[in-house]
Amino acid sequence: MQTTIYSAMAMLTSATSIKHILDDDAEELSCGQVHYALALGGQLFLVWDDMDSGSMIVTPIERWNLDNLMEAIDDPIPMLSLTETAARTLVTFAKPDWVAH
Repeated sequence: MQTTIYSAMAMLTSATSIKHILDDDAEELSCGQVHYALALGGQLFLVWDDMDSGSMIVTPIERWNLDNLMEAIDDPIPMLSLTETAARTLVTFAKPDWVAH
């Protein structure tokens, strides 16, 4: 089973209890701090806090313009590289209540 960005966001939502939403076209116009980068399937995403909704927005890095990127990142940020093995481990340790154990 290949981990997709959608299944990765579901796992991150489950693990953190904060909803993760894909903004593939960078249409979200709110502001917030970038918390981490997510590497998945050869693509790099930035995960940032939408201050208006309280959700974490997941956007491909190539959708960011340089000025906004420099403004949103103050310090070095961690990178989560989600491989199939890591995905299975994350699901194992962060199973939601509705998943049979």
